[in-house]
Amino acid sequence: MTYTPGSQITPMDASTAMISASSSVVVHVQEVSGTPLDVPVKVKLVSRNQMSAQDQARALDIGNMAREDYTANAKNGVARLDGVAGGEYIVEVTAPGFQTAHDTVTVLGAYSTTNTFIKLHAFDGSDDTMQLEQPGAPVIAIKARKELELALNALASGKNAEAGSHVRNALKRAPDNPDVLFIAGTYAERTKDLPEAQKEYEAAVTAFPTHFAAQLALGGLLLEEKNSKDAIPHLEKALTVGPNSWKGHYLLAEAYLRPDTTDVEKAKFHANRAIGLGRGKATEAEITLALADAIGGDRDLAKAKLEKFVENHPKDPGLDRAKKSLEMLTAAGSPKASALPLSSHLSGSDDLAADVPPGAMLRLPAGIDDAVPPVTAGVTCSVEQVLDGAARRSQEFARSLERFSAKETVIHDQLDAAGVARKSSEHTYDYIAALEHPRPDLIVMDEMRNGSYGVDDFPGAIATEGIPAVGLIFNPAFSKDFGFTCEGLGEWKGQAVWQVRFEQRSDRPARIHDWVVNGSSFPTILKGRAWIATDSYNLLHVETDLMQPIKDLRLDYEHMSIQYQAVKLPSGKASLWLPYSAEVFTKYKGRFFRQEHDFSKFTLFSVNTNETIGTTPRKKKDKEDRQDHN
Repeated sequence: MTYTPGSQITPMDASTAMISASSSVVVHVQEVSGTPLDVPVKVKLVSRNQMSAQDQARALDIGNMAREDYTANAKNGVARLDGVAGGEYIVEVTAPGFQTAHDTVTVLGAYSTTNTFIKLHAFDGSDDTMQLEQPGAPVIAIKARKELELALNALASGKNAEAGSHVRNALKRAPDNPDVLFIAGTYAERTKDLPEAQKEYEAAVTAFPTHFAAQLALGGLLLEEKNSKDAIPHLEKALTVGPNSWKGHYLLAEAYLRPDTTDVEKAKFHANRAIGLGRGKATEAEITLALADAIGGDRDLAKAKLEKFVENHPKDPGLDRAKKSLEMLTAAGSPKASALPLSSHLSGSDDLAADVPPGAMLRLPAGIDDAVPPVTAGVTCSVEQVLDGAARRSQEFARSLERFSAKETVIHDQLDAAGVARKSSEHTYDYIAALEHPRPDLIVMDEMRNGSYGVDDFPGAIATEGIPAVGLIFNPAFSKDFGFTCEGLGEWKGQAVWQVRFEQRSDRPARIHDWVVNGSSFPTILKGRAWIATDSYNLLHVETDLMQPIKDLRLDYEHMSIQYQAVKLPSGKASLWLPYSAEVFTKYKGRFFRQEHDFSKFTLFSVNTNETIGTTPRKKKDKEDRQDHN
């Protein structure tokens, strides 16, 4: 469905009560895989207007709803609540065996239908994979996440020295993040620095005690060091988070065979669980089970199991251990736990990087029309309703925020044709963005770095400005300059979104984004795609391309990718969505560049007051104006 505004969109201001006419809210409840949840599901909808800031925080962060306004039971993963008045709500979804989920939803009123898509997570360890940003874990700063991805890529390719460089960079950017600490431990273990690995794993579980992979790896490492007494609590903790981890059960079975922690029945239980859950991956647990039988006094059964293992698994890594165990059982006397051959495959982090594809992680991104992200078939998208909701959010931003300041870190890379950085520089600035409203159909954003308009020492002699202005594409002051198409229901980082394509209208001036060179302005004609939350209409992500090169400027290519996050006001009464991470790729005068912008330590100045926001460092990139100082 395509929508080309011919006149200014005029949704109701957020300061005004929303339309009182009742609407419907449809809650789609899915598993993480995206399939509808086929278990009993209860949905609650609570008006945020009737909740105190403290109750809202408890509902969203702790899982405690203050009061119940609307309820429904989902059937085949769908719950419908009718007669809902327009306004802001918190939705709570509960289902047996799954973590309770909370989200916010904006109901526009006027007899509209608002769809919200919620995925319930049953993190049970069944995949036994390292998952960055495990549910509930602290978010990784964007620059640190990229370093982690590069480190994993290098580890998977056997490039330990390269991995070490990225691990050190990640630790500089996020020294207390449990994922960063865990990958640091993985790297240390791969390079045989076991004391350092143990230190990093312990730091990870101290920072986030329910970090599944770190607890698993630490337990495996302690087993390798023949310290089963200390290993068992970590392995048990890992299984409380991921009870269906075959690797966790296997390691725990091994721990219960050790001399100082021998417990035959527990060893048998966990070995059998590992075999049942592993589906062919936990073959060595068959040896563990046989040895438990032997220690328990059933030598004949143990020998039979080991002989069967040797016959069925001639190429298994545990073959030598099985043969040595058979030799022991053939000799006279009862086997002792202290004499058993130990498994040599106890590391909890052995294959965590196995699924990371080799090759460069940083490539030139695909264009907007080169690869259209998939959308869910059969789901109708109302572009008018989506733009109405997005416009309201943009108006809230423009009306509520007078200016904001932040600490900005800019990384400037010169790239080769494959997108690999060949030269790099980094600068930090005191950044201020101020909004002005000279007339109803115009918003002006001015930016200062280190107290000046324009920065002479900007990396690479290219100044990138105006990223916060990109989201104003959906503001009524600018939306009439673009044509919009709602491509359907998509997904952005696990969250359901309306996927909207836009492009500059040929009969309207380009006002969002310019390049400025030697005092001359070159408007850029943009097309792009936005990912807008289905429930709140907040802008989560936007990407843009040039519709045509600027030949006079020798600008052949520009691709911007901007991510947004909610920045809460300390009062708890509201939050604003600001761009926290951005990348701008360009081909300018025959050379490729990438700039990354990371903003932290926000201070927001509203119309009435100013509030300081403490945030973890994030990556940010400005999009609008550029200055070539050559």
